[in-house]
Amino acid sequence: MVATPEAPKYTAVSFNRDDSCFCCCHSTGFQVFNTDPLQSKIENVFSGSVGRAKLLNRSNYIALIGGDGSKPAFPLNKLIIWDDLLQKETLKLSFMSLVQDVFLTRLYIVAQVDGALCVYRFKSYPQRVGSDIPTSRGSPVGFQMNGKNQGILVYESATHPGQLHVATLETKDTDVGDSVFFPTTIIKAHKTTVRLVKLNRQSTLLATSSVKGTVIRVFNVTNGTLVNEFRRGSDPAEIYAMSFNPSGDKLCVVSNKQTLHIYQLGGGSNGQQEANRRHAFQGLVPQFKYLQSKWSMCSSHLYNPTLHMQERYDRSDRCSVGWCNENNDTVVLVWHNLGIYERYVIMKEPNPTKGKEYEEKWQIVRESWRDLSP
Repeated sequence: MVATPEAPKYTAVSFNRDDSCFCCCHSTGFQVFNTDPLQSKIENVFSGSVGRAKLLNRSNYIALIGGDGSKPAFPLNKLIIWDDLLQKETLKLSFMSLVQDVFLTRLYIVAQVDGALCVYRFKSYPQRVGSDIPTSRGSPVGFQMNGKNQGILVYESATHPGQLHVATLETKDTDVGDSVFFPTTIIKAHKTTVRLVKLNRQSTLLATSSVKGTVIRVFNVTNGTLVNEFRRGSDPAEIYAMSFNPSGDKLCVVSNKQTLHIYQLGGGSNGQQEANRRHAFQGLVPQFKYLQSKWSMCSSHLYNPTLHMQERYDRSDRCSVGWCNENNDTVVLVWHNLGIYERYVIMKEPNPTKGKEYEEKWQIVRESWRDLSP
């Protein structure tokens, strides 16, 4: 049996936009750590639990939601914008239902409540942008700014499971600074309900997985076309974490089988060798789509470093994934239950007998780990 704490050390962990920091929520407040080098930056203690904490870039503003349990730090129908410089609440938004998640940029606040998305301009007195957007309860949502100063909002259709809407939110250049939604691009991502969505940092690519968890698809955000399709495995699994590297040419994926996969995007382009693996029987049976799939360029089973025996993390534990700032080959994992920080490095497998038929192979290796306890 894998030893796990009676209660998770962290109720949630989230990285900021460029993965340079991450927030950890717990039963008495939240902490903010610098990703690389690992360093505690902020620690705030409240009279109750925090369920979500989202840091705005590297600023003093943090969006907070009360945690589950008998003693949340804030009412569960309220969204708090905390100013860590002033050590106080600077904004408070109230809703008619529970707040499930929040997305914070320098221009917008997006609150996910029960069955709807509420968008606000981020101001001293937040202004509502349009009407509430209906979504399925607990459905995946993505939101961030692109290089054109537009907000890109991704959400699943409330009536058509597997169908994603990509809406563009732009601020008009007027004295009042109005905002407007542009027509939505519709992406038929999966045949079943979407489990997870993830935008890259440039907001040009969108990675998706369904509740089945066997295939990961990557779409062009602008026109909704399929860019890549990757195979995780043949048996169902819960894909609970995905993250693009800084340049957007690699995608990290973690499932509840506690296996880490790295996929190369645009493999074989610009004269580069295709790094993603292929099935040995590829091309022999063209009509069998499974054999034509692209598999991860490298993968690793995730083992708990605190145990003497090499045992995987308990399947109930979850990790949040980011990348070392501006490092395209170093992945960071933060585990919720155990409160452990890990660094994994992507590197070429050594092959001293390299010849004409040599094919580059890759591996991902744990470089270090640390317990985040003070």
